[in-house]
Amino acid sequence: MMLLLLVSLPIGQQLLTNIVMLILFLLALTLADKSDWRRTLRSPIFILPSLFYLFSWLSLLWSDNIAAALPMLETKSSFLLAPLLIGLSVRFYSLGFKEKALKAFLLGSLLASLIALLYATFRSVENGHLYKLAQDGVSKQYLFLYTHLAEPIMHPGYFASFLGIGFFIACYFFLKRDKRRFLYLGAAAFLFVMMLLLQARINLLAILMLLPPAFVYWAFKSRSYKLLLLPLVPAIALVAALTLGGESLRDRYLQLPDFSYDISGTDFNSATYRLAEWESAAALIADNFWIGTGFGDNRDALIETYRAKQFWEGLSKRYNAHNQYLESFIAIGLVGLSLLLLSLFYYLIAFWKKGDYLNVLNLLFLMICLLTESMFERMWGILLFTLFFPLMMYLSEDKQRDLD
Repeated sequence: MMLLLLVSLPIGQQLLTNIVMLILFLLALTLADKSDWRRTLRSPIFILPSLFYLFSWLSLLWSDNIAAALPMLETKSSFLLAPLLIGLSVRFYSLGFKEKALKAFLLGSLLASLIALLYATFRSVENGHLYKLAQDGVSKQYLFLYTHLAEPIMHPGYFASFLGIGFFIACYFFLKRDKRRFLYLGAAAFLFVMMLLLQARINLLAILMLLPPAFVYWAFKSRSYKLLLLPLVPAIALVAALTLGGESLRDRYLQLPDFSYDISGTDFNSATYRLAEWESAAALIADNFWIGTGFGDNRDALIETYRAKQFWEGLSKRYNAHNQYLESFIAIGLVGLSLLLLSLFYYLIAFWKKGDYLNVLNLLFLMICLLTESMFERMWGILLFTLFFPLMMYLSEDKQRDLD
C-alpha cells in the first residue's frame, strides 16, 4: 500500500491518494503498539512539522476571516497526519524497502509523464493541430508545453518538482551501477525533457545548480572521472531546446525581470510579476512581522496591499506571493516561518549526517523550488514534503538497524 501511495503521488490522482492514505492510516492505528507511538511522538520528524501546523491553528486567535482559514488549515493537515502515519507504520517495512520506495516514486513520475503526453496527443488529434487558439483567436497555445501538458496531472510548477525528484532518483540508480543502469539514465533524460516541455525554469535551474557538485563528488569517490562530463548534458539539452524550439518556448525561458518595472502598469512577464508580488509581500510583512496576519486574513491582506501599492495586475488576478517562505511569513510571521525553516533544515542536516546524499539533493531541490512557488498552499506540494521525506528519513539504514 505504501508503494502504491508513492506511485500515486506524482500522478496527482487525489481520490486514489486519499483512499490509500486512509487505508494505511487505519492499518497503522490498528497495528501500532506503544513503542511505535513513543518513537513517533518523540521524534523531531513528527514534532517539528506538527509545531508548524499547530501554530498555524493558533493564528486563528488573531484572524478575522475564520471561514477562509479553515479550508487552508484543512489542506495543511498533512503536516500533522502524514509524519504520524509514517512513524507508526515504519516498523513494518523491511530493511530493503527504501530502494523499493524510491523506485515506486520514480515509476509514478514516469507514468505521470506518459499520461500527460498521451493526453496532449489526444488533444492534438482532436484539434487537428499541435496547438489551440487562445481566446483572442490569434495566439497559439501549444498542447505539449507548460499548463496544457500538465493539465491532466497538476499545476506545472508542482508537476516539475515531482519530476525533478524522480530525475535525481534515476541518476542515483545509474550511479549505483544497477544492472539496468542505462535504463535509469534514459529515465533521467526523459524526465529532464519533460521538465523542459513544462517550462519549469526554477526547477531546471535547481538541477543545473545541484547536479555538477553531485557528479564531481561521485566521480572522485568512485574514481570514474568520465562522470565529470555528464552534468554538461542537461546544459547542452537546454541550449538546444532554446535554439531549436519555437518562439513561445524561447520567450518563456528567456524572460528576465525588469527591475525598473512600473508596478501600476501592464508590461509584465512572469519573472517581473514575481518582483511586484514580492515587493508587496515585503511591505505587508513589515506591518505584521512577528506573528503575521493569521490564516484566513493573509490572502485578503496581500490583495489589499496590491491595491495600496497600485499593483493592478496582481489585484485583478488575485496572485499569491509565489514564494512559500514569504507566504508563510505573511500568514504566521517570523515565528511561523522559523518553525517551517527548522523542519526543513533539521531534515537537511539529518540526511547529511546519515550520508543520505540523494535526499540532501532532493530536499535542496525542493527548497529552491519554494523560492518561486507557494507549494505548501496546495495538497500536492504538502504531501511531497510531509510523506516522502519523513519516509526517507525513517528508512535510512542506521535508523532501520535501530528499529530492527
